Parts: sequence; structure tokens; C-alpha cells
Amino acid sequence: MEAVECSEFQVFESNSKPYYPSKAGCLKVGGLVVIEKSPCKIISYNKTKVGKHGHAKVTLVGIDIFNGKRLVYGCPAHADVLVPIVTRSEYTIIDIEDGYLSLLGADGQTRNDLKMQSDECGKQIAMLMADKDSVVCVVQKYGDVEQVVEAKEDKL
Repeated sequence: MEAVECSEFQVFESNSKPYYPSKAGCLKVGGLVVIEKSPCKIISYNKTKVGKHGHAKVTLVGIDIFNGKRLVYGCPAHADVLVPIVTRSEYTIIDIEDGYLSLLGADGQTRNDLKMQSDECGKQIAMLMADKDSVVCVVQKYGDVEQVVEAKEDKL
């Protein structure tokens, strides 16, 4: 039987890429993987046993974390795949001006560079801003791509 070694710890440099390599056989449902240059949350993981053609195979099904598109990827279990480094940050929404969100971070810095989406999250932000005094949003970042993925009432 083929053994795949999974390392628990990864070391990064400050200028490193927004992903790190991992063996396909070490991934799990709920984890993240890069499929077709898009960071995806794994919703299905199927590993076939070693057969007459040599190696165990892995089939990954993922949902793009930014647009919800379903992607499928297959490879040998010992192959390296890319695991994205995704960060989530909370910001207080100060205002919405010309379709852009004015946000206040935990460090006291403001930013005005995120466009409000027209999807369900954007509608939720507009509704909360009309009804509540303080609204917090969660911004998800992978590489140079940032997007508001959640909005909720700030419970002070």
C-alpha cells in the first residue's frame, strides 16, 4: 500500500506566495485547495485504492470561495497540490458612498477600496445599514483578491 506523508507545519517567508504545497492525499473535506487558479473549499473528497495501474487517485470537488463556482480536480494521491492562504478580517462599516464601503479596521485604520457587491451579501449590508447603528462585515482575502463575504449587526 502507498503511504503519503503529511506534514503538520508549514514555514512561510514574509514575501511568500499566497499558497503552500501539500500532498493531495492529505487533504480533507472542509479544507481549502487551489483548483484552476481559484481558492476552493473542498466539499467532496474521494480517494481510490491502489490498483493495477499503480497509484491511489484522489478526486476533489470544491466550491470557489469568491464566486461559488463548482470545480473538480483529479490527481494521484502523492501529487503536490496548492493550499491557499486565506485570511478573514472584521471591519466596522462606517458608510456606503458611490457603491464603495467605508470601513474601519480593528487597528483604527480606514479603507474605502472595497466595492459593495450586488449579490445577497450586498443586499444584507444595505438592509442592516438602514436598520442598525453598527454593522460589522467580514472581508476574505486570497492574494490580491478581497471580498466581503458576511455582514452582521455589531453586538457591543
